[in-house]
Amino acid sequence: MKDNKIDEAAVAADDAVAVKAALATVGATERLQYHISAGNNKVAQVTLAWETSALSFMVDTQVDQKMEQFKSQF
Repeated sequence: MKDNKIDEAAVAADDAVAVKAALATVGATERLQYHISAGNNKVAQVTLAWETSALSFMVDTQVDQKMEQFKSQF
Protein backbone atom coordinates (compact mmCIF):
# COMPACT_ATOMS: atom_id res chain seq x y z
CA MET A 1 0.00 0.00 0.00
CA LYS A 2 1.32 3.42 -0.96
CA ASP A 3 -0.24 6.67 0.19
CA ASN A 4 -3.31 4.75 1.43
CA LYS A 5 -3.80 3.28 -2.05
CA ILE A 6 -3.43 -0.35 -3.10
CA ASP A 7 -0.32 -0.95 -5.22
CA GLU A 8 -2.00 -2.81 -8.12
CA ALA A 9 1.34 -3.75 -9.72
CA ALA A 10 2.58 -5.36 -6.48
CA VAL A 11 -0.66 -7.29 -6.05
CA ALA A 12 -0.55 -8.50 -9.69
CA ALA A 13 3.07 -9.62 -9.28
CA ASP A 14 1.93 -12.13 -6.63
CA ASP A 15 -0.78 -13.66 -8.84
CA ALA A 16 -0.13 -17.18 -10.09
CA VAL A 17 -2.84 -16.75 -12.74
CA ALA A 18 -4.64 -13.73 -14.14
CA VAL A 19 -7.56 -13.66 -16.54
CA LYS A 20 -8.74 -10.75 -18.64
CA ALA A 21 -12.40 -10.90 -19.59
CA ALA A 22 -15.01 -8.43 -20.75
CA LEU A 23 -18.37 -8.31 -19.02
CA ALA A 24 -21.41 -8.71 -21.28
CA THR A 25 -25.10 -8.11 -20.66
CA VAL A 26 -27.23 -11.19 -21.34
CA GLY A 27 -30.74 -12.48 -20.69
CA ALA A 28 -31.59 -12.99 -17.03
CA THR A 29 -30.52 -16.23 -15.34
CA GLU A 30 -31.54 -16.96 -11.77
CA ARG A 31 -28.54 -19.08 -10.78
CA LEU A 32 -24.82 -18.91 -11.39
CA GLN A 33 -24.07 -20.93 -14.52
CA TYR A 34 -20.78 -22.29 -15.86
CA HIS A 35 -20.37 -23.31 -19.50
CA ILE A 36 -17.24 -24.93 -20.89
CA SER A 37 -16.96 -25.28 -24.65
CA ALA A 38 -14.03 -27.19 -26.07
CA GLY A 39 -13.22 -25.77 -29.48
CA ASN A 40 -10.37 -28.23 -29.95
CA ASN A 41 -8.00 -30.27 -27.81
CA LYS A 42 -5.81 -27.28 -26.99
CA VAL A 43 -8.16 -24.56 -25.71
CA ALA A 44 -11.60 -24.24 -24.15
CA GLN A 45 -13.89 -21.26 -23.65
CA VAL A 46 -15.27 -20.86 -20.13
CA THR A 47 -18.35 -18.69 -19.65
CA LEU A 48 -19.77 -17.65 -16.28
CA ALA A 49 -23.28 -16.16 -16.21
CA TRP A 50 -25.33 -14.78 -13.35
CA GLU A 51 -28.39 -12.55 -13.34
CA THR A 52 -27.91 -10.30 -16.39
CA SER A 53 -24.11 -10.48 -16.65
CA ALA A 54 -21.74 -12.95 -18.29
CA LEU A 55 -18.03 -13.14 -18.93
CA SER A 56 -15.99 -15.49 -21.07
CA PHE A 57 -12.31 -16.36 -21.20
CA MET A 58 -10.13 -18.93 -22.92
CA VAL A 59 -8.29 -21.68 -21.03
CA ASP A 60 -5.26 -23.57 -22.33
CA THR A 61 -5.94 -27.27 -21.80
CA GLN A 62 -2.36 -28.44 -22.39
CA VAL A 63 -1.90 -29.21 -18.68
CA ASP A 64 1.37 -31.16 -18.86
CA GLN A 65 3.12 -28.38 -20.74
CA LYS A 66 1.82 -25.72 -18.33
CA MET A 67 2.90 -27.72 -15.27
CA GLU A 68 6.45 -27.90 -16.61
CA GLN A 69 6.41 -24.12 -17.07
CA PHE A 70 5.11 -23.62 -13.50
CA LYS A 71 7.86 -25.85 -12.08
CA SER A 72 10.50 -23.56 -13.52
CA GLN A 73 8.82 -20.50 -11.98
CA PHE A 74 8.42 -21.86 -8.45
